[in-house]
Amino acid sequence: KYDVVCFGRHVKNKGFADIIRAVALLPNVTLLVGGDGPLRPALEKLARSLNIADRVTFTGWIQESSDVYAALQSARIFVMNSKSEGGPRIALEAMALGLPIVTTEVGVMREVIGEGTSRAGYITTGEPQDLAGTIKKLLALPSLQERLGAEAKKVLQRFERREMIGRYAEFLRGLV
Repeated sequence: KYDVVCFGRHVKNKGFADIIRAVALLPNVTLLVGGDGPLRPALEKLARSLNIADRVTFTGWIQESSDVYAALQSARIFVMNSKSEGGPRIALEAMALGLPIVTTEVGVMREVIGEGTSRAGYITTGEPQDLAGTIKKLLALPSLQERLGAEAKKVLQRFERREMIGRYAEFLRGLV
């Protein structure tokens, strides 16, 4: 079982290096990095240079969605540290599986995460210190993880597919 999981193409925009740096600030915290891409060798080297290679596991590309879901469910928290994002499908999938979310404010994530007692996670700056502080808080409070995870599971109820597509299209129009 892992403490933190993140998934995506290993490119600069996804912020994986800062997630690895955040985990380096948290003794004994484990990280599962799913996906693959051109930065994977550099990310593995970063984990080694920070002396946390024994706490960071790289899965490589996972083809079967059932295996992706199993990997997601092997962790306590999902982190999406993107600098920009189209459709955050993996975050929605993690939420549907009951994982609390730590994310940057990209795309529709603030709306997806929610607010107040119906919140399903936390928005961070994406900087290693902020990520580490948020992860530490969640890991220290299992009841908070459980509450946020329960709210996260409601994402499919709150955001029916057609409505999400409409909101996302509206968001994109706002960028033009």
